[in-house]
Amino acid sequence: MKHILHVITCATVGWMVFAPSATGAGSVTRRGPDSLYYLVRNNVGPTEFGPPTINGMFQFQFVERGEVVRETMVLRVAGLETNSTVSLTAGIGDDPANVVTAAHLLTDRRGRVNMTFVTRNPPPARPSRTPPVPELMSPLTDVGAICMEDSTGQLIANAGVQDASRFQYVVRRNLVPADAGGTAAGSIGLTANQRRASLTLLAGGLTPDTEYVLAMNGAPVGVATSDRRGMLRVRGWPTDAPPVLQLRSLALTDSTGGAVLSTTFPR
Repeated sequence: MKHILHVITCATVGWMVFAPSATGAGSVTRRGPDSLYYLVRNNVGPTEFGPPTINGMFQFQFVERGEVVRETMVLRVAGLETNSTVSLTAGIGDDPANVVTAAHLLTDRRGRVNMTFVTRNPPPARPSRTPPVPELMSPLTDVGAICMEDSTGQLIANAGVQDASRFQYVVRRNLVPADAGGTAAGSIGLTANQRRASLTLLAGGLTPDTEYVLAMNGAPVGVATSDRRGMLRVRGWPTDAPPVLQLRSLALTDSTGGAVLSTTFPR
């Protein structure tokens, strides 16, 4: 018999379904390594101080499976001053004041920057000719915006991550129990793009027949009650959830507000 997890707003599109599981607590965790696929792409345009001819795009890709990580940054921008140096700056994290100068790039005789950066960990056996992602921008999942400055330090172009025209976000990982010696365990699967998002949360080893709260970024977005075996399954996407690219934490909390199982995003 299925139960309904009512999201706080009670809007139909925000309902999520959970169902008790007849299997043991071990089945709610992943056997393979945690994984993350993150891709964002957006247009680069001029600021009020930049030439109106500036146009282009950037793309970040971050792929993580266990201890293996590959980061790729693509930057294609035209309409810049010819044969000149532009500085690439980046906003790191959610603090708009945390801006770093990550690289200095050369434009060609047509005023273009056309570059690809790749970082692999572990590094490949043979050194690559492709330059690595600038160190101050790694991991790319921490970058909130990029900007370009001309040789005089004037901000001439920018682009954001949270308003990306295209993104793909896939997370498969086990949740971290607040009590490492306790019985609670769980995992999540999150799949999202610029059109839709979907979340599946499995949890076991909980107190039977007990209400739990699903919280995102510290705010409650839904409630559910475990079954008599201490199991629950959550599926869907809450109406009150933050935009996917602004999601920083997820937790299953008890009646006191204390986290029982949790994880952070995007890493």
